[in-house]
Amino acid sequence: MKKYLCLFTFLLLLAPISISADSNNVLDNKIEIMGEISSEGETKSTGIEPIDIYIEGRSLDFYFYSKDQFKIEIYNSSNVLLYTKTVSRYGGKVLSVNMATWNSGTYRIVITNVTHGKSGTASFRL
Repeated sequence: MKKYLCLFTFLLLLAPISISADSNNVLDNKIEIMGEISSEGETKSTGIEPIDIYIEGRSLDFYFYSKDQFKIEIYNSSNVLLYTKTVSRYGGKVLSVNMATWNSGTYRIVITNVTHGKSGTASFRL
């Protein structure tokens, strides 16, 4: 009986740690964008960015919340362009970039709001 009580106590102590770790994973894989890529008043009044970027396994997922047209460019640490695409759709996950064949290292994303002539950058490591 004492054995089961110890096991039960251990599981109770472990449960909050595992719940906390799972809930933090969503924030840990988000890539922060530096610069201003929104249209006038969009982020200043609502506090919402027009694009969210997440690393999901070996994919880079872009979620668009603006009707603006965006050009996405991804460069490796040697400044070689690996990916480019212009996107004008919105409404959630619009673009998923497969990075399965990419080497470990640092990558840079350049995002240009073609509609309003603004740009921003983001960096991430694989």
